[in-house]
Amino acid sequence: LDALPPSRPVPLLPATPTPAGKTGLEDDDEMREVFLEEAREVISGAEQSLAALVSKADDLGEMTSVRRAFHTLKGSSRMVGLAAFGEAAWSCEQLYNRRLADSQPADGELLALTTDVLAYLGDWVEAIGEGRDGGHRALDVQGAVETFGIDGKHGVLTLPGAPIVL
Repeated sequence: LDALPPSRPVPLLPATPTPAGKTGLEDDDEMREVFLEEAREVISGAEQSLAALVSKADDLGEMTSVRRAFHTLKGSSRMVGLAAFGEAAWSCEQLYNRRLADSQPADGELLALTTDVLAYLGDWVEAIGEGRDGGHRALDVQGAVETFGIDGKHGVLTLPGAPIVL
């Protein structure tokens, strides 16, 4: 008869389980740094896709790249406990989902909104990296996206602390 394989120790569960809705990475400085590095790269890639859309507004591949960027920002920010950042990115992902589903091109208003949103999220990333409260709020981005969804016009989305130009 063949011998039974040696038994393996059963891993122990953590002493305190991770609460529902949490990842356990919320206070992990190393993972936060990974998020910051990835977010900078993703935002840069989305900006490149936007530049391509200026001359070819109906390029669904580039629009999909922008949507994917917001999807990535949403997921990775939520993983490290940045729920508000994730909500802001999610609202833009949903906007691009709708545009892609309806095969709508990236008109100038969408490009202007997306440019401002990426600048806002980029500034937010830098504030997080510097460990400061930059005054960023998901509601600012969500409001701009909602306004755009209602009338197709890009309103105002200014960086926190920047003067509002009327």
